[in-house]
Amino acid sequence: MLILITYGGLATLFTGYKSERVVSDCVGAFNAVGNVIMMIFNWINNISEKAANSVGVPDVVVLIIVSVVIFGVIGLLIFFGGRVIINTYQNYCYDEISLFVVLISIAVLVWFADYMPINVILLFILANIVYVGVRWYIKGYKEHH
Repeated sequence: MLILITYGGLATLFTGYKSERVVSDCVGAFNAVGNVIMMIFNWINNISEKAANSVGVPDVVVLIIVSVVIFGVIGLLIFFGGRVIINTYQNYCYDEISLFVVLISIAVLVWFADYMPINVILLFILANIVYVGVRWYIKGYKEHH
């Protein structure tokens, strides 16, 4: 089974690499993440300039303090949010069926990427969120009945 999963995953990834739509959607998704990060940096820079002008502390000191606080909060949110997601996945979806669902969803997205109007990466993430939600609901339903 592991050999089949490995073969299927590699064949799908190589096919996705050859598809122009998949590559452009991946580039677009990474550019969007980069734009969000740059927007956060600009926001931090504006906050630090305003604080430095009102307090009289050098810009660099305020920039470092504001950056550490904001990125610390964002880092903590990502860490604890990731732990919740990983624990939910391990409790409700930690089996071979989940591997096949992920592999099949990647394969379907790669093969039919040219006909889909939405970004392939976004559609993959949404499909997996729906899958985990359904598995969570089914397991909860079985436990209560």
